[in-house]
Amino acid sequence: MKEDLIWALAFDYPRLYIGTRRRYESASFQGITCGDGWEPIVRWLSAALERLIEIEPKDEQEFYRCIEVRERYGGLEFYMNDATDEMTKLVKIATSESFKVCEFCGQPGVLRQDGRRGAKTLCEGCRGKVVVLPLAMSAPVPHF
Repeated sequence: MKEDLIWALAFDYPRLYIGTRRRYESASFQGITCGDGWEPIVRWLSAALERLIEIEPKDEQEFYRCIEVRERYGGLEFYMNDATDEMTKLVKIATSESFKVCEFCGQPGVLRQDGRRGAKTLCEGCRGKVVVLPLAMSAPVPHF
């Protein structure tokens, strides 16, 4: 995902993407390494998770934090340090939706396994292109 899209997510959903962890100090944000086409799905999920985090008790909000967003086996994977049952359901919905949307352009897509690339969810237009993911970008960690 482009750096400006990652920054926008981190800015719009600060509880989910940036914060300190008392209980899981060794788990840090690994980045967002999927195509731009899934940005609307990640944004929808981030907004829903942020709302759920906001209703948690203040002293527990920091425990619900995104660790990594990536593509795996053709679908979206969204990792958190901890999640309520409702948060887990939303992640599963987003994951299942990602198998219907081209990872690179956002048009309707299907899971394809073409040659050596492995499984990817692509539209017909992106299917024939050689697609290279950008380097992993991650939101900066604030230094206090």
